[in-house]
Amino acid sequence: MLRFIACFLVTCSVHVQRISRFRNLIRLEPFDTSNEVGRADERHRRALLSSGTSIIARIIALITPLITIPLTLSYLGAQQYGVWMTISSIVTSLGFADLGIGNGLVNAISEAHGKDNRQLAKEYVSSGFFLLLGIALTLAAAYAIAYRFLPWRKMFGIPSPQAFGEIPHAVTVFLACFLVCIPLGIVDRVLLAYQEGFRTSLWAPLESLLMLFLVYFVIKQDLGLSGLILAISGSSVLVLIANGVFLFGFSRPWLLPQPALIRKSAAGKILKLGFMYSLMQVATVIGYNSDYIVISQILGAKAVAEYAVPIKMFTIVGSLMLIMLSPIWPAYSEAMARGDWAWVQATLKRSLVAGLCITISSGAVFVVFGGTMIARWTGGRILPSTILLFALAIWGIVGGVSACVGTFLAASSIRFQAISAIAAAAANLLLSIYLTKSIGVSGVVFGSIIAQSVVLIPGLVLTRRILRSASTCA
Repeated sequence: MLRFIACFLVTCSVHVQRISRFRNLIRLEPFDTSNEVGRADERHRRALLSSGTSIIARIIALITPLITIPLTLSYLGAQQYGVWMTISSIVTSLGFADLGIGNGLVNAISEAHGKDNRQLAKEYVSSGFFLLLGIALTLAAAYAIAYRFLPWRKMFGIPSPQAFGEIPHAVTVFLACFLVCIPLGIVDRVLLAYQEGFRTSLWAPLESLLMLFLVYFVIKQDLGLSGLILAISGSSVLVLIANGVFLFGFSRPWLLPQPALIRKSAAGKILKLGFMYSLMQVATVIGYNSDYIVISQILGAKAVAEYAVPIKMFTIVGSLMLIMLSPIWPAYSEAMARGDWAWVQATLKRSLVAGLCITISSGAVFVVFGGTMIARWTGGRILPSTILLFALAIWGIVGGVSACVGTFLAASSIRFQAISAIAAAAANLLLSIYLTKSIGVSGVVFGSIIAQSVVLIPGLVLTRRILRSASTCA
């Protein structure tokens, strides 16, 4: 009995110390980074700040459409609103247009930061910016050439020439804002690389307020679809420019992109890393979106809804995991460059434990109460089966572990990650087709589970090998 009490007291003492340490990390003042302990605390402080502000930004992003959608739908009408959504989907499908250069920059700049090499960081930023600028100008030129030949009415399903009116101009405005954001996106990438992603999230309230004001102004002045698109997309551009002015004008003026700092070696590394990230992104999109296509082709459109609604509930947890892990990715790169492998190993273990706790507990809740929640949410129109909820819970757990390991490997072995993503996407597609034919809607989920698990095993082996090798060298 005394031994049990002693163990209990020791456990409580450890948890109290951890809570106290966690509270000490929540501060605005940075830690002293001249020693390993200070650098570790500073990484955790920045990660907490980035995660916290990112959650607030996501909440604002969810609330804002509740105001703008009724306003814009009422102003535009159903047809023009549908046209706007179509324009948005077409343009945003160009999300891979930066060729992964943005993500490649994060790794490259984080590594330069870890080596305290300002010159190398300047070369990466300048080379990356002008690469992105070149991509944006190339896409703009291609659009200018194709403008006259595009089948506008067929693209938007509008039969009469009079009905589509300003649609080409609206597309041009939307695309212009999108293309401007390609090179300006370097601002967010630089902040993320320096583990200051929270600075981007802090601009979210201003962007939302500016967008609401501009939308109201456009509706009052009756500036039409093009004006509305400019108000919403332009507010993002203006806030991004303001963030860039603060970054390159006050925070880190020495990083201001300059043509004289472009280096072939820096551009080559960024493009190489970017290519790997592009492969990962494409494989992830194919692997995820193919599930809807598989279900639609095999079971019909009605079955897609039976899958789409429950998975939206489960992806809430995935979004929380992404918020938690995103700030850790550049911190891994910086710590590896400094040789702080003890921090890397400890952080990876903590992220795995936290990820398992989050996904297992949430998965259990969704399996037990998910059916009732979804039935009430949809007014009884969607009633997911227990096996589908169970499969999604397992998928969430496997995905959580994969995300933790993938974040580490994205900073240490991006080539392996790219190859794994392609293999997982291919396996997922084949397994999903076979299993959906055999067991129904849940087949696509079990296909994803098997595909991710098969890829996760060598990922865990490689992670262990990298950490062991680093410990031996240290």
